[in-house]
Amino acid sequence: MSFGTTDTINIIKRRLMLYKAVQEFPDNQRIRNALIRTYANEYIQAAAEDGVYIAYARNDELFALELDTALRQVDVNVWFDQINVDPDEDWEYAVRTALNRSGVMILVVSPSAIADFELRGEAETFMEAGKIVIPVINEPCNADLLQMLVPPIDFSDNFDFGLRLLLQSIVGTSHVNV
Repeated sequence: MSFGTTDTINIIKRRLMLYKAVQEFPDNQRIRNALIRTYANEYIQAAAEDGVYIAYARNDELFALELDTALRQVDVNVWFDQINVDPDEDWEYAVRTALNRSGVMILVVSPSAIADFELRGEAETFMEAGKIVIPVINEPCNADLLQMLVPPIDFSDNFDFGLRLLLQSIVGTSHVNV
């Protein structure tokens, strides 16, 4: 399924409106279900065309780099600070620009990530903009503390299996050449 710019903007607006409604009425399952429907794979794939931002705690940097490499090998448009920010570039500006441009955030989840206030705020701000956050578990932890709308994809026991599940969401295929 292909979406035009107007369709994409309308989906983002709908997701944002529903996200705010869930914040106001957290026990309303009908609103929550309507929001979750805006996270269907076809919407995730359309959003991923604008770019996929990898967010992680510094303790998860090697995992994030491995994930970045695997996604680039299958031509996913990935933004990863350690690769995409030049040494003489303003890091904060580059991050803000990438967050604004990207349609999907992959949030690397671990005990370090749960404890990282700045990282959690970055994910919250991304969702408040009507964008999609996909949590991926690097190390076993209580991912429910992050209150994500998309169930996490567990990479902790088997990286390749987790990657296949992630690729089904963001590109519509589980084909992995890693």
